[in-house]
Amino acid sequence: MKKNLSARYVKDLDTVNLVEGALNMEEKIVGDIMTPLNEVYAIPHDMILDEKNVLDIYRRGHSHVPVYQNTTATDDNGRRIVGGSEGFRGAIFGVFKVKKMIVTNHTECRCLNTMPTITPYCVSPNMNML
Repeated sequence: MKKNLSARYVKDLDTVNLVEGALNMEEKIVGDIMTPLNEVYAIPHDMILDEKNVLDIYRRGHSHVPVYQNTTATDDNGRRIVGGSEGFRGAIFGVFKVKKMIVTNHTECRCLNTMPTITPYCVSPNMNML
């Protein structure tokens, strides 16, 4: 019986990469691994969890999604900007565990702010990863 050596090699390579990453954490700062806020997928606290929004969240493939509070601000020309539009979002105040949607019924159109969220840790981009 022939063993599948390529599958074993990939598994070992993943382990090597994992250990190497852990050893290099001492040299890295939080800013090295951060995703710019304008590239972060986040959802508004008042999002209705209907079928369309639930599918969108699942399709993103994240296990945790930042939740922001809708806010209002003005741009440089004094025009009103509502949170979530034109690239502006309010402050991130929680993190939603996507698996919590498993027990909800999307036909109820439940509002996200009725679901539990985790309080995010706030750290400086200059903080050491360890």
